[in-house]
Amino acid sequence: MPLSPAREGDLAGSEWYDSGIGFAIPYAYIQKVLPRLRAGENLRPGFMGLSLRGDGNLFGIPPLVQATHPDSPAAQAGLQVDDKILAVDGMAVTNIAQLKYQIKPRFAGDQIRLTVLRKEEQRTHELTLAEESGIRWIEPRPEAKQQQQKKSPLPKPKKGRDPLDRI
Repeated sequence: MPLSPAREGDLAGSEWYDSGIGFAIPYAYIQKVLPRLRAGENLRPGFMGLSLRGDGNLFGIPPLVQATHPDSPAAQAGLQVDDKILAVDGMAVTNIAQLKYQIKPRFAGDQIRLTVLRKEEQRTHELTLAEESGIRWIEPRPEAKQQQQKKSPLPKPKKGRDPLDRI
């Protein structure tokens, strides 16, 4: 029997559209966010205002600060270039992907505690996440941008900034 969206019956063509992929939001997350939404809070993604060193490899390198952007929560909290982020609110992070996993579900106005390693000294910084529009992003120098493009095996985004390097 050929797969065709022109077949007759209640489920005709469903095999073309149902690939078995499901999208779910964890119930614990909904429980945490729902009261804020019911209270009328306008939830926007939270940003620290820093760029990380990297070559597009989110899983193989630790989160090292490349720049803290002016007037950002990261700059106000005292984060510096070459700080290695070890944990977010006590949850260990060993690579950029884990750091993003900890930050992405949080919103502007949320407070976080970062544990960083600076020159063999462990420090804790508390900061309040901001909206991205409130952060003055620093664009990399042209020569640094060219070097990054040469190293990265990933294709360059067509428009806008690379979403992988700023959080």
